[in-house]
Amino acid sequence: MTRYLMGRTFGRFFLDGLKIRDAKSYRAEIEFLEEQIAHHEGDVEPTASVLNGFVAFTRYCRFLLFGFEDDELETGFGSHKKIKKGLMTREIVDTFLTAPKDFCCPISLDLMEDPVIVSTGQTYDRSSISRWLEEGHCTCPKTGQMLAHTRLVPNRALRNLIMHWCTAHEVPYDPPEGPDSPSETCFPSSSKAAVSANRATANLLIQQLSAGSEYAQTIVPREK
Repeated sequence: MTRYLMGRTFGRFFLDGLKIRDAKSYRAEIEFLEEQIAHHEGDVEPTASVLNGFVAFTRYCRFLLFGFEDDELETGFGSHKKIKKGLMTREIVDTFLTAPKDFCCPISLDLMEDPVIVSTGQTYDRSSISRWLEEGHCTCPKTGQMLAHTRLVPNRALRNLIMHWCTAHEVPYDPPEGPDSPSETCFPSSSKAAVSANRATANLLIQQLSAGSEYAQTIVPREK
């Protein structure tokens, strides 16, 4: 798969097979796949690494073919009023106009340091969702759906994208280090295809950021 990463024709063929016609359909497919990862059991096919590979490659094809469009864009570029509603801490807003919405935790609205996936496929910062669960909540904060379980799946691909973005913008970023906590589901390491797709996606993002793309600064997928 990796040798085709830069091919638009293959990317279109891949997305056509998934019935993806626009950025909105892409987002729906990614959310579905992420939910499958969150519910995945280690001895069930396809393996978690295969699912992660599909997520990573679908995300790459989305950016390659559709660019940084987003039908659900809510953050107004250049509008401090809209930014304040949502996605960043005050300190970062004072330095940068806006940040990719998917880099920020829906609960705290802060840039995520340790993004994790819950059973509904939504991503939150570990500290925020852990506190939510410790308070006795049993629903997904963003969707209101009941959580099938309380396992937190590390969203390593998204964390890598956040690190790339912070490096490009010289934003201090110090993600936690150390082994996974007992509350996490430990999936196999990412496949070579997933790693290659994530790297290619990060390169596209950095190229758009360097070109001053407004969409690139406000829209980025959640990769697992």
